[in-house]
Amino acid sequence: MGDVTGLPVVSGISDGAIGGGDSAARVIYGDTFTNYVAYNSPDFSGFRASVALIPSQAVANSEVILNAGDTAATKDSMSYTLQYAVGPLGAGLNYVDVAKTGGYTMTTLVASYDLGVAKFGYTYQDIKLNDGTQKPGAANVLTAVVPMGAGSIAGGYGVRGAKLSIAGDDVKQSFIGYKYNLSKRTNVSLVYNKIDRAGSTADRTETHMIVGHTF
Repeated sequence: MGDVTGLPVVSGISDGAIGGGDSAARVIYGDTFTNYVAYNSPDFSGFRASVALIPSQAVANSEVILNAGDTAATKDSMSYTLQYAVGPLGAGLNYVDVAKTGGYTMTTLVASYDLGVAKFGYTYQDIKLNDGTQKPGAANVLTAVVPMGAGSIAGGYGVRGAKLSIAGDDVKQSFIGYKYNLSKRTNVSLVYNKIDRAGSTADRTETHMIVGHTF
């Protein structure tokens, strides 16, 4: 909802700062949970709520199953979400408590508004590490998309301030791209993505052409 672009923005940067993978190179963090049980409420005048439980799991070779918790966790991970959507306005608030080695709590606020000729989105995120030794700065991201014929042109800009003792944690990310719908289920996207990390040699500019299909 906060990212209204629909673009497949990706990054190959990895330095193990937090979450591994390319998380440190993004303005917005986010884990993918392999297994979870969730309840989604009915719609009440545009409001919907959901609660998800992500069980802690023992895995071979002491590896974490895609950030779903591990044997060092003393509790299950939990996620709580409240959403609102009526007409052109959409908004959501999520709080997630990730129980794992290097666990954290994260609050994310998203909003979007559709003017018809263009749609705008905003995301705010704040994260706190459970051990109290590090705290990434808050992130702010603005995105927009403009329909153009059978496709759309879209882009985004985001900033995360540095509060870690890791070089390059101060991140600026900007991207722009065009997505063309070849059919109802097939599209092709051309994306330019720029990542600027202060004091780091891991700055990147990336160009991607991606073909997507929904089955």
